[in-house]
Amino acid sequence: MFLRFCSWAIFWTCIVSGEKVQKSLSLDGAYSSSWSADLESRIISFEVHVATKGWIGFGVSHTGGMEKSDILIGGVSEDGVPYFTDRHGIGTVEPVIDNHQDWVLEEASENATHTYLKFSRNFETCDGEDDIAIGEDTLKLIWSFGSSDEIKYHGAINRGSLHINFLDPPMPDPDTSGFQTWVVQANDVMPSDNTSYWCTIHKRPQMNAVHHVVGFDTRFDSPEAERHTHHFIFRKCVAPRGTDPKELFEPHVGQPGQDCKARPFIQGQCGTYLFVWAIGGRKTMFPDHVGHPIGETGEDEYFMLEIHYNNPLETIGLQFPTGLEIYHTEKLRPNEAGIMTLGHIVYWAQTIPPDSEDFHVYGHCSLMCTNRFPPNGLNVFNILLHSHMSGRKLKLQQFRDGKELPWFAYDDFYDFNYQQNRPLREEKKIMPGDSLVMNCVCDTKWKNGSVVIGDLGITDEMCEAFIWYYPRILIDTCMSSYNPINILRDFGIQHMTSAGAGEMDPVIRRPAHLNGTRYTTYLSTMFNWTSEFREKYQNNLKTSHHLQVCASLANFTTLPRAEFVKFPAEIEPYEPYDACARQGTTPDPTKDNGALMLDHSHLLSLLFVLWVFLLEYIR
Repeated sequence: MFLRFCSWAIFWTCIVSGEKVQKSLSLDGAYSSSWSADLESRIISFEVHVATKGWIGFGVSHTGGMEKSDILIGGVSEDGVPYFTDRHGIGTVEPVIDNHQDWVLEEASENATHTYLKFSRNFETCDGEDDIAIGEDTLKLIWSFGSSDEIKYHGAINRGSLHINFLDPPMPDPDTSGFQTWVVQANDVMPSDNTSYWCTIHKRPQMNAVHHVVGFDTRFDSPEAERHTHHFIFRKCVAPRGTDPKELFEPHVGQPGQDCKARPFIQGQCGTYLFVWAIGGRKTMFPDHVGHPIGETGEDEYFMLEIHYNNPLETIGLQFPTGLEIYHTEKLRPNEAGIMTLGHIVYWAQTIPPDSEDFHVYGHCSLMCTNRFPPNGLNVFNILLHSHMSGRKLKLQQFRDGKELPWFAYDDFYDFNYQQNRPLREEKKIMPGDSLVMNCVCDTKWKNGSVVIGDLGITDEMCEAFIWYYPRILIDTCMSSYNPINILRDFGIQHMTSAGAGEMDPVIRRPAHLNGTRYTTYLSTMFNWTSEFREKYQNNLKTSHHLQVCASLANFTTLPRAEFVKFPAEIEPYEPYDACARQGTTPDPTKDNGALMLDHSHLLSLLFVLWVFLLEYIR
C-alpha cells in the first residue's frame, strides 16, 4: 500500500516518512487542503480548511474551467448542519447536482473564522461524463468559496486552479543550504521573433575535485522571465580531439548570446544534455543515492545554456535575466546518473496531417541500441514527457520478451503549459534487448487546415521523453525518424532541397509542377487527404521502417550509424487496470482501450542529413 498526503500553500514542501508523504502549496493562506491516496483500495481522501463561514467549492478539471469539471460544494449552515453535494460543471453557471453522488462527506465543522471539510471518493467512479477519473494524468485542481452559505457567484478573487498529478510521488526536497549553488543565466535582449533559440556559453566554477550535481531549479528574476522562457536545455560542451577546449569555448564565455543556428559548430560540440526544463516545471532533485559528475577531468569545463524564448507579440527590446540554479556537492554519491533522449527525431519527416484529431507519432529505441546497455540494465528514476501544442496523449512504452510492460509514464491529458520532471514511484529497469516506443497522440484541428511537421517552434511538433537513469553510459540519444524516402513516396514527391540553414520546411524540386513549393504548403493546400489515405499513412508510420540513431552527441567523431527499426511485432499488449470494466460498466474513456529508387547515393545523403540534424537541430 502506498499512502500520500498533500496540502498546498504558496510553495511546495515535502516530508517523507515510510509510506507517508506530506506536501504543501500556498494559496495566500485563505484556502488550504491535504489529500491522501491509497493505491490498493484506490480511494483518495481530501481535507480542506478555508477562511470563510460560507460555502466551499472544490473540483478537478481537464481545462481549469468549470465546463465538464467534477465539482463538489459543501459547508456548514448557520444552524450547524453540514450540507454537501456532488456536482458537475456545465459552464459559468451554478454546477448541476449529479444523479449519482460519488463524493462522500466524512467530517464537517466550522469555527469563528474557518470551515473544515473532509471528503473522499474512488479513483474511478464510472459515472459517465459527470465525474473525472483520478490517475497518472495531469489534471487541474479548481477551488472557490463564498462569503455566505447562499451558493452564488464567488467573484473574481475567491477562486483559482493549479496543475496537479495527484498520484505522483513527491520530488525529493532536501535542505539545499548544504549544497553549493552555481547560477547560470543569460541576460540578453530577447529576440523579437515569435520563437527563438538563444545560446550562451558558460564556464564551470573552479573545483579542486569531482563534484556531483544533485538538483536543478529555475532562476527567474522577473515576471518577464517566467512569461517568455518556454523551455531551456543545459548542455555540456566537449571539444573535438586535438582541440584545446579553452581555445574553442573561452572566447564565448561572458559574451552576449546568439541565435543557436548562428553557431552550428559550437553547438555541435555541446551535445550532452545535463538538464531539461519546460514551462510549468518545478525544482528537480535527485534521490540521495545518485548524482551527476562534473569536474571529472580536472580541466576547465564548458556548458551551453540553450533558451527557447516564446515572444508571441514579437516585443522589441525586452531584456531580462533567465536561467537556472545548479546544486552540487563534493560529497560523492554511490551512483553516477546520466540523461537520455528518446522519441522521434525533430525533423520534417514527423509529418502530422491537417485536421487530425487522434493521430499517433512514434519514436523508437530498439533492441539494437539497448543491447549496448550494461548487462544489469539501466535504472530510471525520473522522466519528462515533451510535446508541443498538438500533443494530447503521451506515453513511453516498453517491450520485453514478446510482452508490453506497464508504461514507464503516460499522460492522457497532456498540458503543454505544464511539463514537469516526474519522479517515478519505483525505479524502472531498461534491460539489454528491451524496446522502447515514445507514443504521442496529436490533434491538429487547432491549426485550421495546416499540416504540422517536426520543428523547433511551439506551433510545430516534437515527441520526446527525457529519462534520468544510472549507471551513466556513453549513449545520450536513442531516437528514430520515419524513413524520409517513404515520406516522398507517400506524397508523390520525387526530390526536395533545404530552404536554407536552420530551415526545417524543405522546398520541392520535382515533380516539375511543384518546383519551388514548400513542403508544408503542398501538404496543407494542394494534397488530397482522403480518409483512405489517412488510414494508410497512419498504418505506415507504425508498421514501416524507421531510421534509428543510437549515439552520444558529445563523443562521436564519425558519422553515427543509422539503423532500420520497426514497431515490435507479435506483442502481448499491456492492459492497464480498468475498475469500470471490472464492474461491468462503461470503461474509462480517457484510456487507450510513383516508385522511388533508393540507391547508394540516396542513402549516404540521408545519413548526412541525419548527421547534420544531430549536430544542429536535435532538441
